[in-house]
Amino acid sequence: MRTSGWRREPRRIILDDSVDFLPSKSFAGKAGVFMKKLCMALVALLLQFAVVAGAASTLYFPDYVVGSGWSVQLALGNVDTTVAAEVVVEVYDQDGAPTRDLFDSASAFEIPPLGSRVLRSTGEGSLRRGWIQVRNPSGSVRGLLTYRHAGTGVEVGVEPVPPGKRFALFVEDSADVATGLAIFKPQPNARVEFDIRDQAGRNPLGEVLTRGGFQQQVGTLPEWYEGVGGEFLGDFRGLLFLRAVDGASFAPLGLRGSKRTGALSAVPVIPIPDPGAGKMYWADAVANRIQRANLDGSG
Repeated sequence: MRTSGWRREPRRIILDDSVDFLPSKSFAGKAGVFMKKLCMALVALLLQFAVVAGAASTLYFPDYVVGSGWSVQLALGNVDTTVAAEVVVEVYDQDGAPTRDLFDSASAFEIPPLGSRVLRSTGEGSLRRGWIQVRNPSGSVRGLLTYRHAGTGVEVGVEPVPPGKRFALFVEDSADVATGLAIFKPQPNARVEFDIRDQAGRNPLGEVLTRGGFQQQVGTLPEWYEGVGGEFLGDFRGLLFLRAVDGASFAPLGLRGSKRTGALSAVPVIPIPDPGAGKMYWADAVANRIQRANLDGSG
């Protein structure tokens, strides 16, 4: 590589005609390999983003309750400004059997751009529970599920919960307040770990609780901890951490109810990033390669 210097002219800087910046063949070969590795790393990152984006094409509502005065309303909206959205609503009972009579309309339909659709159930019959999933290949549909009780006038809306492997939610069990928890697991045999912590960060049980053998289950905090030392409940406030023991994703829903008035509200679940799921890529110019490391420091 030859450089004979710079020549300064008014208002600009140019290189002399004798300057040669053409790389050597060996350098060009190494650069080609380097760029190939860089492209491979970028493709890997894009595939990871594609998996995350694809998961958004199905909305999961971990719990519904109908009958004995309870009814639900499912509102769906297409946020795309130009393309209609094809939608399929699937309803299942707690054992995973399809339920085809929950709503008053067809389960497959199309929502126009910026349009919406509302599906309603009745409050008739015996109490039934389960989960709802809304499939939308374009990923442009958003939803809200509303619980209503005809006798008490209680009404609460809940948003869909993207499945994950770690969550946390605020819980309370006292003379005035009860916490309810619903969990939906696509894989029935997968296990979920319960790690409850008081306001000082201590686990009153001294150990974690593991639950499995169900696909969808709902209960109050004392019901989840029944028979395993839940005597600490009754005057408890803190955090409940949920973790997938077998690495299978699940979707939880938290509800907070007043024992005195019957008022009900949704408790936001906090997704916790999986420390073993992320990877970081960077270019190592010295070694002429793309380096990779796990974000949890394992390698």
